[in-house]
Amino acid sequence: TTTTTTTTTTTTTTTTTTTSSTTTTTTQTSDNSSHFTPASLWRTLCNAVEQKYFFKLENISSVLDLSCLAFEKPFAALRSFCLKVGLQVAAKDYDFSTSNPFKISDILNMYPIVKHTNPRSEEAASLLETGKLFLADGKFKYALECLSDALNWFQQVDGIMHPFTASCYANLAMVLFQAGNLPQALINQQKAVIINERVLGLDHQDTIHGYSNLGLFCHTLGKHKQGLAYLQRALYLINLVSASMNHPDLATNFINIADILQEVGELNASLNYLLAALKIYETLVGPKHLQCADVCHSIAVVYSLLGEFKKAFEFERKNNQILTQALGDAHIKTIESNLFLKQYMNFALHQQREAIKAQQTTTGKKGGQKKNQIANDNSIPATTSAAAAATLQFLQSQIANNSNIANIANNPNNWNEFLKTIGNTVGNLKQPTSTSTTSTTSTSTT
Repeated sequence: TTTTTTTTTTTTTTTTTTTSSTTTTTTQTSDNSSHFTPASLWRTLCNAVEQKYFFKLENISSVLDLSCLAFEKPFAALRSFCLKVGLQVAAKDYDFSTSNPFKISDILNMYPIVKHTNPRSEEAASLLETGKLFLADGKFKYALECLSDALNWFQQVDGIMHPFTASCYANLAMVLFQAGNLPQALINQQKAVIINERVLGLDHQDTIHGYSNLGLFCHTLGKHKQGLAYLQRALYLINLVSASMNHPDLATNFINIADILQEVGELNASLNYLLAALKIYETLVGPKHLQCADVCHSIAVVYSLLGEFKKAFEFERKNNQILTQALGDAHIKTIESNLFLKQYMNFALHQQREAIKAQQTTTGKKGGQKKNQIANDNSIPATTSAAAAATLQFLQSQIANNSNIANIANNPNNWNEFLKTIGNTVGNLKQPTSTSTTSTTSTSTT
């Protein structure tokens, strides 16, 4: 009886304690919900991560100041968040510079997110995976057989409008592209893109990747304008979905667009895309990565086509340094880079010598023109020289007869007065009768 009573008492006490704890928790939850802020949400997430995974998130203080919650493209981040949690918000320009950019009235609807496993045919899935392995090994004949059988299975079990069917079409297109059957590869890739758009949506990664492959296939077939349009479409969708400006798919599409622009002769535009891709790779994988080396080599090639061999040499030297450090001096890529370096150096030196010669030639021509101009200025026509000689003889006779002018002329310190006196004398002179018409005209001119 005593044991039973004790147990009952203990049970009652436990129940009471649990009830009070529940009441306290409910009160705290209601208080937190009334003051729900991004900082409190992040604090709750940190506590949940620490309790479940025994991992403590760092730099919580900076996150609480909202410095780490700033996205480069906040609308893309908002869209991704709404898709994952099932929110429908009003389509308007939100001011993300404020601490509370949203209001309760901005939430228009909430819908459930149902997670489930899509049923699939095991035989068809096995054939699809086997075909992918053969494709990776370069056995295109066996890959084509497996993927064709898998496509037939998926069409019969799941239908045409299904992600598995689109995956079969995409892999078939890649096999045909590698085998050299470009027209059929383009047809299968177009089917894959259409199915992915209808089933997965425009903003799905498979749809974006499909547009990129379409652009690559069209570029290989020589349809540069169409291929450029597909790649621009993929670029637009990546910017729509990605919340960062440094997405790796952006760099890949930049390089593909640069290749097409280089083919059509738009070298300056191609160079801008390559420089943007290099900036993204340096941010993501570091400046010493092999991907940065490949982009540096492509930039050097474009600069060489533009005739700027000095800049081409600089970027090729970066490529050579990365390859030497990562692969060694004996690697084939390093050897090829050394050959490019020598070629660009020779062209740059030749270009510099030609520029110096051209500058010297231009300077010589300008000096010759100046000498000719001086000689022309010093040369006097014969009629003018005869008239000047007659005028000079006439002035000398007048000076000899005028003692005032002679005295001034003999004193070198009085040249200004001498010239003034001559001017007055010449102005008052009467022309002699013995002077010819030519002499008279020349006198007035002189």
